[in-house]
Amino acid sequence: MKKKYDKLGGISLRLINTLAIIVASLFSVLLLISIYLLANGYHSLNDYTLEYMNWEKNAEGLELASDYLSDNVRSFVIQEDKKFLDNYFNEKNVSKRRDNAINTLEHRFKGTETFESLSKAMEKSVALMQVEYHAMKLVILSNGSDINLYPVEIIEYKLPDNEISLSDEEKKDLAIDLVFNDYYVNERSLITESVEKAVESLDKLLKDNINKAKEDLKNIMVFQQVIILLLILFLISFFVILNISIVLPLKNGLNSIINDNLLKVEGIKEYKYFAQKYNDIRIKENVYNNMLEYEAEHDKLTGLYNRAGYDLICKDLDLNNIAYILTDIDYFKLVNDKYGHTVGDLVLKRVADTLIEEFNGNVYVSRIGGDEFSIIIKEYNYQMNEDIRYKVKRINTKLNKPKGNVPSVTLSFGVSISEDEDTINTIFKKADDALYETKKNGRMNVSFYKN
Repeated sequence: MKKKYDKLGGISLRLINTLAIIVASLFSVLLLISIYLLANGYHSLNDYTLEYMNWEKNAEGLELASDYLSDNVRSFVIQEDKKFLDNYFNEKNVSKRRDNAINTLEHRFKGTETFESLSKAMEKSVALMQVEYHAMKLVILSNGSDINLYPVEIIEYKLPDNEISLSDEEKKDLAIDLVFNDYYVNERSLITESVEKAVESLDKLLKDNINKAKEDLKNIMVFQQVIILLLILFLISFFVILNISIVLPLKNGLNSIINDNLLKVEGIKEYKYFAQKYNDIRIKENVYNNMLEYEAEHDKLTGLYNRAGYDLICKDLDLNNIAYILTDIDYFKLVNDKYGHTVGDLVLKRVADTLIEEFNGNVYVSRIGGDEFSIIIKEYNYQMNEDIRYKVKRINTKLNKPKGNVPSVTLSFGVSISEDEDTINTIFKKADDALYETKKNGRMNVSFYKN
């Protein structure tokens, strides 16, 4: 019997197994490569977007600094309060936002339309400083102050002889005219236009890079889909070969040879049906389990982590260097009372979407109560405090404008920064105390917990 068994023709199990391992390994490598390329493309797109936001912030910082200088020189000329002059020279010589913006963007954009526009704005801003020095010195001379108490730029600035001989009142009037006349206003407008032109160039650059990245990601996804399709075809072919060439001959053929019975073909459809149903059940089971797990940890209305998901996050959360932000909707009960709970739900959804837009990256955003949300920022440092204030302002600016059928609302925020010996409960309590401070001071703002 054994000799007859050994002489059976057909493809061997060893060959089938070897081919299956080779092909499966090949598909696995190709899939891993496509996944890596897809992830790398996504991270590159995300990194470039964040880098662009920093570029744009620097570009706009030049305009803000220039505006700040103008505001303080005008305030000094009118009110003659030295603090405005001190603010002016602190910005010029210490903060140096204009210089920082130019230095930051020069390395990346030198020779481009973007940098030329910013350089033009900087040149005009620097040129206007001569007018501003002129006006400030006139005011100082008009009020009889000791010129030696003022910055060297003012001391060294030379006035025309005909202006030195003017009366105190004439000097004051001339100083006011210098920083409010048409020339000054027009130059300020040109600075704004140059910065806006630079920002527009950055926008175009971002769009071009995003479109290129999208095209690259699309090509990678097509490649991945082709690999998956080929893998599916391989699996189908493998199971067909498995049934026809191995299962049926080994089960029926070997038994028939040993027992000297005729080969029987029953059971082929049952096996195929079993294999297909088994695969379908497993796929559906995985989808169903994933869906249950997602729904168990996420709020159905907003898509954020719900209380259960929040508790799971907090259970394994490393409390070193985290910021805990607690926020709720100001007067949300009035929204429900006035518009109904359906509109209230739309408000909650809009708030959630806005929080996700502003707080992204290494962040957990959860809805932990009716209109109460938490934002946990990992790897936090105190230099990010101003960023939080900026985001809070942006969020309230967005939400304070009605959108379609969704009425305007505002949010109050409380922030606590983790310290040694803190637990998640103490961090929450501190954030809650800070939120209470915000509400006490008029809402629609943010407070940081102070010991």
